[in-house]
Amino acid sequence: FWYEDQAETNIARELARKGAPEYFAVSPQRTESIRKNFQQFWQGCLKRHNALREESTVSLPQSEPGSKAAMELSPQLLELLVREYLTGQNFLGFKERFDRMLSRGIIRKSDLFSRTAGVRVKTIDGSGRSSLDERTLSEMPDSAAAAALLADKLFPNAGGRLYQEFREVCEKLIGDDGNLDFDLQRTSQSQEEQAAQVKPINVFVEKGALLVRKGETFTENMQLQAMAAQQAAQEQWKQNRVVWDYLAANVLWSAVLLAVVVFFVFRQFPVLADDSRTVTITGLVMIISLVVNAAALSVFDYLVREGLIPSTEFVVSAVPIGLGAVVLSVLVGYRISLWATFMISAVAAMMIMPDRSFELAIRWLATGAVAALTVRQVNNYRAFFVRSFVFNFVLVLSLAVVFSTLHRELIPGREQFVLLLEIALGNAFVVSVLGLVLVFAFELIFNIDTNMALMVLSDYNHPLLERLKREAPGTMFHSMSVATLAEDAAREIGANVLRAKVGALFHDIGKLSKPHYFVENNRDSSNEHFKLNPQLSSSIIREHVKEGLALARQYRLFRWVHRAIVSHHGDDLVYFFYQMAKKQQEMDGDAPPVLESQFRYTGTPPREKELVIISLADACEAACRSLERPSPAKIEQLVDDIFLKRYQGGQLRNGELTLAELDRVKKSFVKSLLSIYHGRIAYSPENINEQTVLQVEKSGTSQAGKK
Repeated sequence: FWYEDQAETNIARELARKGAPEYFAVSPQRTESIRKNFQQFWQGCLKRHNALREESTVSLPQSEPGSKAAMELSPQLLELLVREYLTGQNFLGFKERFDRMLSRGIIRKSDLFSRTAGVRVKTIDGSGRSSLDERTLSEMPDSAAAAALLADKLFPNAGGRLYQEFREVCEKLIGDDGNLDFDLQRTSQSQEEQAAQVKPINVFVEKGALLVRKGETFTENMQLQAMAAQQAAQEQWKQNRVVWDYLAANVLWSAVLLAVVVFFVFRQFPVLADDSRTVTITGLVMIISLVVNAAALSVFDYLVREGLIPSTEFVVSAVPIGLGAVVLSVLVGYRISLWATFMISAVAAMMIMPDRSFELAIRWLATGAVAALTVRQVNNYRAFFVRSFVFNFVLVLSLAVVFSTLHRELIPGREQFVLLLEIALGNAFVVSVLGLVLVFAFELIFNIDTNMALMVLSDYNHPLLERLKREAPGTMFHSMSVATLAEDAAREIGANVLRAKVGALFHDIGKLSKPHYFVENNRDSSNEHFKLNPQLSSSIIREHVKEGLALARQYRLFRWVHRAIVSHHGDDLVYFFYQMAKKQQEMDGDAPPVLESQFRYTGTPPREKELVIISLADACEAACRSLERPSPAKIEQLVDDIFLKRYQGGQLRNGELTLAELDRVKKSFVKSLLSIYHGRIAYSPENINEQTVLQVEKSGTSQAGKK
């Protein structure tokens, strides 16, 4: 361990104090007094010299030092000084040196002799703000040294009786006090600053070193310091050991919990193994939630230290454990949110109160589970905020009262209840506001199709849907009809209604590139496909999937919309043009063989329930538009045929719908189609076979098929 050698530290700091510069301030009053003395001296010299030339007498006031010195000068020195004053070049140098010496300062003789010669001295001006220069004490002139320097300017040879006489005169005019005053306050401050820069001198004691023998009397203060430092180091080691033990246990149990959660989640939801985005989002939200929990505890601890909260009794209620639950429930689903909340609750409980970790984990798990359940179906941001705030507040408050009553066997008093109310309000506010911010941020960063984002996208005023209304009105009507079918069917089997609606609205946006090649948009004009060969017509029809994806990326639509566009035809065959090409090939013996790959969509069959519903609704709505005098029996038979052909064509091989759910979807389609197409377009029953109606209507060749 280390300990500070206070004696050596004090010695080093005292040396630092002695090495600090001493401050002297120029006295404006004494500077002016010295200037006045020299002015009187030169004026007196001039008056006395004129009187001697005129052989008259002159009387100068003896109370003025300068005038008195002028009267006491010898005639020879007087003559020399007046001549230099009037015409000599040496006087200019004398004046410059005199001004410079006064500005830099002349030290008092007593201050000079009471200090060592090597002391550094800093001179400051009279205001005490500006530092003029820094010199050693030996370089500071007193009145005698200053007088000698001044005399050297008028007597360059620096010798003789006149030189000595003038030097003595200058010393008297300057005076023993000079014009510098010792600044004790500034000097003390400088010394303490220098001492503060000295680092403590520490002594290292190796393990096993002898500090003092048992029964021995302390002979040095250093031994006492070493013993005290050894005890403090031992206590700190014990505290660190406890902290590390707790940390190791928490890390171990957290790793076990994480392994259990990962195992069950991937076991229950194997699709997550291939969905790195969901895993990333879940992990990030869990980390953010734990960081926010730690920050909330730090704020709570600060408020307790400042006395704003009387005790740590309700610290558990200050942890916003519901944050991760509500965010993950909206972003990735309720079941994954439940597992993540279990993990967050367990880790936070072990970190905060290891002795009550099980109780806290269950309490927080209940809070998070209920909070996540209340927001999982919200479809707008305001509802998310209100539900998060209200339910978190109620849950935190009620659980705190229940557990407080169980542990204390009494209901909290009025002041405690008010404090608990404030903490619960703060908790709910953090969860709702920060949760809303995180949901919005993750939607933008990861392009997540939450119900709230889908609700915004389902607005018919979206720019793409506006284009569809103007440029392809028949396709827009078809998309709206498919959306109605998909909504009703999704609601019937408990699927996500908003996903079904939004996917259906945007599934055919690719037809905007060539709307007139699709029959629903050109019923009053000739069919464009009469001018094309089957391969080119098939290519144009299949191209609307690729064009739809390009538009979806351009308008930054969700990946869900991308999947709806790609999967609504799957890898199905454009049957009508395929058959037409085969007939042409048979008629023309030299034609190359017809390949199915030229007439198949390049998408993938739908997997999610909502995508399967959209694909089936798209086919049923397109076929039912050609029915003449539709009846429940006709519509039901047509829907049965389409479902069967989709199944036989392998377009349902990846779907998550069960047979029971398919039956309910079928009944929902029949009911919705009766309300939409009752008594509409004429229909010839003989055209239903071999998927002619479906493929002709979807490929824009209904009229050609009938012909």
